[in-house]
Order: sequence, then C-alpha cells, then structure tokens
Amino acid sequence: MFEHDLFISYAHLDNEPLFDSDQGWIDLLHKRLEIRLAQLLGEKPSIWRDPKLQGNDYFGDTLLIKLSQTALIVSVLSPRYTKSEWCLRELREFHRHAAANLGVRINDRSRIFKVVKTPVDEHPQELQPLLGYEFFGFDSATSRFREFSHEAGPNRDKRYWDKLEDLAQDIKDLIERLRGPQTPAVKPSGKTVYLAETTSDLIADRDRIRRELELNGHRVLPDRPLPLDQRLRGEVNDYLAASQLAVHLVGANYGIVPEGESQSIVELQQELGAARCGAAGFSQIVWMPQGLGSADARQQNFISALSNHWNLPAGAVLLQLKLEDLKTFIGEKLDPPPPPPEPRKAAAGNGHHDPALVYLICDQPDYEAIRPIEDYLFERGFELFSMAEDADPGMHRQYLQECDAVLTYCGNTTDGWLQMKRMDLLKLSSDQRAKPMLAKGFYLSGPQTPGKERFKTQDGIVIRNFGDFSPASLAPFIEEIERARGAGQ
Repeated sequence: MFEHDLFISYAHLDNEPLFDSDQGWIDLLHKRLEIRLAQLLGEKPSIWRDPKLQGNDYFGDTLLIKLSQTALIVSVLSPRYTKSEWCLRELREFHRHAAANLGVRINDRSRIFKVVKTPVDEHPQELQPLLGYEFFGFDSATSRFREFSHEAGPNRDKRYWDKLEDLAQDIKDLIERLRGPQTPAVKPSGKTVYLAETTSDLIADRDRIRRELELNGHRVLPDRPLPLDQRLRGEVNDYLAASQLAVHLVGANYGIVPEGESQSIVELQQELGAARCGAAGFSQIVWMPQGLGSADARQQNFISALSNHWNLPAGAVLLQLKLEDLKTFIGEKLDPPPPPPEPRKAAAGNGHHDPALVYLICDQPDYEAIRPIEDYLFERGFELFSMAEDADPGMHRQYLQECDAVLTYCGNTTDGWLQMKRMDLLKLSSDQRAKPMLAKGFYLSGPQTPGKERFKTQDGIVIRNFGDFSPASLAPFIEEIERARGAGQ
C-alpha cells in the first residue's frame, strides 16, 4: 500500500554532534530504529529522511510525492523544530495526505509519532493531541531538564533505551496493521485503567506501569495529553467513567496547576478519582514512596492528607511499597486469583462447635472495615463473633476461651496495638480453654506501615492484604481451620 514505512522529520541542528567523537542524535535514532524494527518485523523496514540542509531549498514536488507514499512519520520535536518552516511544512503535508487517505488515526493509533528530544513550551497543532515519547527528564534538585544519554555500553542510560523500545514496538504494531487488512478497532482483552498523569520525578515509573499494563492486554487512559484549562475536569471525568481502576502516583514535586484551578493536576486527578469511588465496579489506588516528604508546602499538605486518609473514601487504598510490589498489586487487582475452595463440612462429635466459631478481633477504628470479612466467613459456613475488643473486656475474654479460631484484624490502628494482641494470644494458656484452638490468624490491612511489614509470629498465620478485601486472602486461615478439624476427627 505504501512505498515507505517511516519518515523521520527533524531539524538538522539536532543532528549536530556536541563532541568530535560523538555521532549525530538523529543518525543514531535512524540506525537503531532500523535495526530494532527489522528484528521485530522479521524484515528490514523502509525508513527515509531528507538529507538536504534545510534553509532556502525549495519544498519540491518530489518531497510531497514521497510524503504521500509514506505510512508513518516520526517528528523529532525540539526548539529548532518549532522554528523551522521546513519541518512544520513536512508535518502539515503528511497530516494533510494522511487525513485524505485512510485517516491520521488507524484503530485509534496515530500515524504521527511525536518524539520530544528537547522540551518546548508550545507544540505544533498536529502534535498537540499526542502523548509522545520524551527523551529527557527533570532534575528535582535543580528543576532543570536533562536529555537521556544515547551512549551505548555497560553504563548506558536505561531511560533512553526504554523509550527507544517503546517507540519501536508501537511503530511495529502500526506498520503491521497498515500492511494487513483494514479491520475495525479491536478492544483490548483486559480492563481499562486510568493511569493518572504525574510529576516529572515519577514519569519513568509511570511509563513502566503503563508498559506492563499494555503488555497484559489492558487499555490505559488518558491516551492523549490532558488539557490544562477549563476542559480538564470534564475530560478526566470522562476517562474515569470508562475505567474500572484509577492509579495515582504521588511524588515530592507539586506539579502544574491548570488554568482556573487552585490544585495541581496530580491532586485534582486524585480528588476526581476519589469522587468516583462510590460507582459500582470502580476503585482507586494511590501510591507514594515510603517516607515521602516535600520541600513544597502545598505538596507536603497533600501528602499529609493522604497519609491520614482524609482524601481516601471507601473503595480507595493508599500503598507505600516498592514499585515492583505495586505492579504486582495492580495485576492482582485487575486479574484476581480464584476464590478458595469451598470448605469441607466438618462432622460433629470432634469436641468442636459445628459450625466452627470464629472470633474476629479489631480495634474501634477498624470496626466497620471488618464487615466484608464477617460477611465472607459467614457465607462460608462459619459462626462469627466480632467486636472492638475494648468494648467489653469480659466478653472479649469469654470469646477467647470459647471460640474455635481467632482472627485479629489490624488496619487503621497502631502497630503497638497489634503487638499487644499478639501477646494476649501468646499468654492464652491451655488451662484457660476447654479445647485446643484450631487456628490463629493476623489480618494486616492498609495503610501499610513498617511495623506491619516486619510483623511475624510462630503462633499464627499472618495475612497481608493492603488493598481492598479479597476472599482469596483468607484461604490460608480457612484451610488451617479445616485441616485442624479434619485431623481431630
């Protein structure tokens, strides 16, 4: 259908080497894309660029014809690119031909790829709807940008190579679509995730999460830059309405404040996501590094509000764990493990209640949070007693003496309370009970704390589930009860 797969539009100034031993940035991009696309496609792609010095050269018919015969364009954006009439003409002409033939977007993917080598304030109109591939980052200490190093070798800049790989794979996908029969857009096999735009210090982390979500068949929104004006709230709400999960990364920087708003774009997206948490089938994950602080008072206030759960309604969870653990949590949230098997019906006459009596202990701040656990255990055939243990110390002691199993829940209470409950169970002697206890469990829920991460005991099962309640998380506790009852028969 097309004579050429890809055209690279660039300003020649951006290909000038800074050092005599250096290679041109565009030369390397062209060479590396050609090699990587050949590996991905199984054959060498047709990539071209205008070798002439762009100045007073005439924008001739030959160039127009070649642009009309090209499937895709990579525009390497830089300050010089936005000032070059030649570069902008290349971009406009390709856009015009593409719009008249097949369209600028194929199956919701643009035939124009925006590579941002050096940040610029205003992008050409044809590039504004595109997210782009940024080959630079910002230094949080100096607030200055730094272009990723394109050098190869053992100390190479992984950020550069990750961006290059993303660009190559996306180009490859679109080339294959254009070479094959034109079919309607195929909906991703997974779910839709709103991965909120974040600040410059977390862009690389956001890219890693986005890449993994897309590799697992999920659709990631927003799929184009958010407007920084009065349209912002409407567009974010539309994206959230189409999503089953919202993920927000919070860093040390405050971020951009859109026109007409008093909050940063990060804070605003989190607030809109929290407002949607009451909708069926929707939940929100807010992540920030452990011990996060900020020199910006506005961001510090935002961090403090999240840490104290002031901005987190039911259906939202705050996580402070490693990025790899966050990706695992998101994966399990989108593709939960199968529920535990139905517990076997225990025979009577083994000295235990039938059904088994489970005492669910919590502190007052967690009394409402244990409701999903109560409901699930009841549905599985267990008899439940639950209360905040300080409500009636006498009943608390009686339940400990009479129950078949005990599950201690620790969420919004202190690490010290958790250790005291562990000590209570350790001190519970056999002569205080008429029969051995079948199982002891400690259910550690969000927020995640260092004390919960380090908590361990030889005298019970430890369950860590810092997100929404998952029935599968109770499988070890239930299996321990059924195993003990079976052994006693």
